[in-house]
Amino acid sequence: MRKKYQHITIMRPFAFVHNTLTGLGFVAIGARDRTLYRISLRDSTTQLEYPLQLTTFTSREGRTLVKLSEAAFQCGDLGIPLHIMTAAECKLLEAAEYLLHSEPRPASTSAKLEANLNGSMAQDEQEMRQLGKEMGNMKTNAEVKADGMVPDPMQ
Repeated sequence: MRKKYQHITIMRPFAFVHNTLTGLGFVAIGARDRTLYRISLRDSTTQLEYPLQLTTFTSREGRTLVKLSEAAFQCGDLGIPLHIMTAAECKLLEAAEYLLHSEPRPASTSAKLEANLNGSMAQDEQEMRQLGKEMGNMKTNAEVKADGMVPDPMQ
């Protein structure tokens, strides 16, 4: 391969690298500290598949090292059609572009939101008292029916 990406080494959070590579069609194989990502490139004329592999290394701190220069076909570069080599190069450049120029999204829930998602209707005693007052003022199903309305269904 011509390897336009041969000097590109990327260090990003594991989840970001994993989500980016799997989003581009790579399949993860292996453990978290050393993960092999593989994608099969198919020749539409011969229907042969050429598996391209990329290995990542993750530190204990959760940062993942991606060396695009070490990406290689499982069967070696001999006998790989030029258009498959070009497709592999494009796929690796696309991965590099996303990994280098996109920012990892922050965690889906903030600490404050996570604290509020504790499974309770009320977060503190004051809110519980307020809910109690509101529920005490609500009409019963019998009172709702007497007013000619349909009560809420049983939960």
